[in-house]
Amino acid sequence: VPARSDKENEARKEVEKITRAIHFVGTFTVEFFIDKENNLYVNEIAPRPHNSGHYSIEACDYSQFDTHILAITGQKLPQAIELLKPTVMMNLLGCDLDLLENEFSRHPDWHIHIYGKKERKPDRDRKSTR
Repeated sequence: VPARSDKENEARKEVEKITRAIHFVGTFTVEFFIDKENNLYVNEIAPRPHNSGHYSIEACDYSQFDTHILAITGQKLPQAIELLKPTVMMNLLGCDLDLLENEFSRHPDWHIHIYGKKERKPDRDRKSTR
Protein backbone atom coordinates (compact mmCIF):
# COMPACT_ATOMS: atom_id res chain seq x y z
CA VAL A 1 0.00 0.00 0.00
CA PRO A 2 -0.23 2.21 -1.92
CA ALA A 3 -1.20 -0.06 -4.80
CA ARG A 4 1.50 -0.85 -7.33
CA SER A 5 -0.98 -1.00 -10.18
CA ASP A 6 -2.75 1.28 -12.59
CA LYS A 7 -5.98 -0.60 -11.77
CA GLU A 8 -6.89 1.27 -8.58
CA ASN A 9 -9.61 3.43 -10.17
CA GLU A 10 -11.14 0.44 -11.98
CA ALA A 11 -11.14 -1.55 -8.74
CA ARG A 12 -12.78 1.32 -6.82
CA LYS A 13 -15.53 1.59 -9.43
CA GLU A 14 -16.24 -2.14 -9.19
CA VAL A 15 -16.48 -1.99 -5.41
CA GLU A 16 -18.78 1.05 -5.59
CA LYS A 17 -21.11 -0.80 -7.99
CA ILE A 18 -21.33 -3.77 -5.63
CA THR A 19 -21.88 -1.79 -2.42
CA ARG A 20 -24.49 0.50 -4.01
CA ALA A 21 -26.41 -2.45 -5.43
CA ILE A 22 -26.74 -4.07 -2.00
CA HIS A 23 -27.05 -0.81 0.00
CA PHE A 24 -24.11 -1.80 2.18
CA VAL A 25 -23.05 -0.01 5.39
CA GLY A 26 -19.76 -0.84 7.11
CA THR A 27 -16.38 -2.16 6.08
CA PHE A 28 -16.48 -3.98 2.76
CA THR A 29 -13.40 -5.79 1.49
CA VAL A 30 -12.84 -6.95 -2.07
CA GLU A 31 -9.68 -8.81 -3.04
CA PHE A 32 -8.70 -8.60 -6.68
CA PHE A 33 -6.29 -10.48 -8.91
CA ILE A 34 -4.60 -8.96 -11.95
CA ASP A 35 -3.57 -11.41 -14.66
CA LYS A 36 -0.58 -11.21 -17.00
CA GLU A 37 -2.70 -9.32 -19.56
CA ASN A 38 -3.53 -6.68 -16.89
CA ASN A 39 -7.18 -7.77 -16.53
CA LEU A 40 -8.79 -7.24 -13.13
CA TYR A 41 -10.73 -10.08 -11.47
CA VAL A 42 -12.63 -10.20 -8.18
CA ASN A 43 -11.16 -12.97 -6.03
CA GLU A 44 -13.04 -12.61 -2.76
CA ILE A 45 -15.69 -10.40 -1.19
CA ALA A 46 -15.95 -9.94 2.58
CA PRO A 47 -18.67 -7.65 4.00
CA ARG A 48 -16.66 -7.09 7.20
CA PRO A 49 -13.13 -6.31 8.38
CA HIS A 50 -10.83 -8.79 6.68
CA ASN A 51 -7.23 -9.93 6.97
CA SER A 52 -6.40 -8.22 3.66
CA GLY A 53 -6.98 -4.89 5.43
CA HIS A 54 -5.05 -5.56 8.62
CA TYR A 55 -2.29 -3.23 7.42
CA SER A 56 -4.67 -0.39 8.36
CA ILE A 57 -4.09 -1.12 12.07
CA GLU A 58 -0.47 0.03 11.94
CA ALA A 59 -0.27 2.11 8.75
CA CYS A 60 -3.36 4.37 8.77
CA ASP A 61 -4.86 7.01 11.03
CA TYR A 62 -8.09 4.93 11.18
CA SER A 63 -8.11 1.13 11.01
CA GLN A 64 -10.74 -0.93 9.20
CA PHE A 65 -12.06 -1.90 12.64
CA ASP A 66 -12.44 1.76 13.72
CA THR A 67 -14.33 2.74 10.58
CA HIS A 68 -16.54 -0.35 10.67
CA ILE A 69 -17.76 0.48 14.18
CA LEU A 70 -18.29 4.14 13.25
CA ALA A 71 -20.30 3.14 10.15
CA ILE A 72 -22.56 0.52 11.71
CA THR A 73 -23.35 2.75 14.71
CA GLY A 74 -24.25 5.69 12.46
CA GLN A 75 -21.42 7.92 13.65
CA LYS A 76 -19.59 10.42 11.48
CA LEU A 77 -16.95 8.83 9.27
CA PRO A 78 -13.62 10.48 8.56
CA GLN A 79 -13.58 12.51 5.33
CA ALA A 80 -10.42 10.68 4.31
CA ILE A 81 -8.27 7.96 5.79
CA GLU A 82 -4.60 8.80 5.74
CA LEU A 83 -1.93 6.25 4.97
CA LEU A 84 0.74 7.20 7.51
CA LYS A 85 3.51 5.19 5.87
CA PRO A 86 3.90 2.90 2.86
CA THR A 87 3.26 -0.70 3.84
CA VAL A 88 3.81 -4.18 2.51
CA MET A 89 1.47 -6.86 3.75
CA MET A 90 2.03 -10.57 3.24
CA ASN A 91 -0.22 -13.55 3.80
CA LEU A 92 2.05 -16.01 5.58
CA LEU A 93 1.61 -19.65 4.63
CA GLY A 94 3.03 -22.71 6.39
CA CYS A 95 6.66 -22.43 5.26
CA ASP A 96 6.61 -18.65 5.84
CA LEU A 97 5.62 -19.16 9.46
CA ASP A 98 8.70 -21.33 9.94
CA LEU A 99 10.90 -18.54 8.54
CA LEU A 100 9.06 -15.95 10.62
CA GLU A 101 10.08 -17.69 13.81
CA ASN A 102 13.74 -17.21 12.84
CA GLU A 103 13.49 -13.66 11.44
CA PHE A 104 10.92 -11.78 13.53
CA SER A 105 13.27 -10.76 16.35
CA ARG A 106 15.58 -9.06 13.81
CA HIS A 107 12.83 -6.79 12.43
CA PRO A 108 11.34 -4.49 15.09
CA ASP A 109 9.35 -2.66 12.38
CA TRP A 110 7.35 -5.79 11.49
CA HIS A 111 3.80 -6.19 12.83
CA ILE A 112 2.42 -9.72 12.84
CA HIS A 113 -1.17 -10.91 13.13
CA ILE A 114 -1.29 -14.63 13.93
CA TYR A 115 -4.68 -16.31 13.59
CA GLY A 116 -3.98 -19.33 15.76
CA LYS A 117 -4.32 -22.04 13.15
CA LYS A 118 -3.08 -25.21 14.81
CA GLU A 119 -1.89 -27.01 11.70
CA ARG A 120 0.75 -25.96 9.17
CA LYS A 121 -0.05 -27.77 5.98
CA PRO A 122 3.16 -28.93 4.31
CA ASP A 123 2.02 -28.19 0.75
CA ARG A 124 0.88 -24.61 1.54
CA ASP A 125 3.89 -22.69 0.36
CA ARG A 126 4.65 -20.02 -2.20
CA LYS A 127 5.52 -22.51 -4.95
CA SER A 128 2.26 -24.43 -4.68
CA THR A 129 0.07 -21.30 -4.77
CA ARG A 130 1.45 -19.84 -8.00
